[in-house]
Amino acid sequence: MLARRLGGPFGTQMAKKPYYDTTLLPDEDPDLTREVLETVGEAWLYAKNVWLAGRTPAELIGTRDEFQVRNLVRSIKGADLA
Repeated sequence: MLARRLGGPFGTQMAKKPYYDTTLLPDEDPDLTREVLETVGEAWLYAKNVWLAGRTPAELIGTRDEFQVRNLVRSIKGADLA
């Protein structure tokens, strides 16, 4: 009955969507580690980061939370540091 209300077929589970957007922007490298190294360098990859709840980007890459690193790199690349 719940599946009917949600629009899902009977007897099947509805596909779960990831809780974050996995779409890459046209200029992004699918290899997030390489993207980090090219954008901010190796030291940043292994440094604890307050924006990542005290974790390092290297800890999050390859986990379901790597989107947090991707979003942070996007912010850094888009910042006008001049």
